Amino acid sequence: SMATSAPDIVTYNTLLNIAARAGRPETAEEILDGMIEKSSGDGGGVKPDVVSFNTVLSAWAKSKNPKGKLRTEQILLRMQEMYENGDTSVRPDRASLTTVITAITSAARSDASAPIKAERIVDRMEANDELSLRPDVVTYTSLIKCWNE
Repeated sequence: SMATSAPDIVTYNTLLNIAARAGRPETAEEILDGMIEKSSGDGGGVKPDVVSFNTVLSAWAKSKNPKGKLRTEQILLRMQEMYENGDTSVRPDRASLTTVITAITSAARSDASAPIKAERIVDRMEANDELSLRPDVVTYTSLIKCWNE
């Protein structure tokens, strides 16, 4: 019956979304960490997908805390790492990359290295074979803002 069914990716992504909308990136990231941990062994669990990660990225990007905004870069690196280790469902997409660049940009006032960090991500995007991952107008606009802070 429905009552006994285990939570699936939709359930988790809904929870992540609720935490993100409530302005609680720490909670969102804890849920994500739990998903990664529980699904990494043979214990079943629900593996996060790119939507899970993007929701957490977005939560940190909206954080008032510059450290929180910079946290997005760590999460992106984690996605990249998981993807390179064969987990294709967490491959960063343009939304992931643009969210991180936008977050880093808005932290630029308090972090002198922000423009360099943002530029590194854009360089990686430009080098991508897939058109869908290349930078777009939003990406470049964010990067220009970053240098102008």
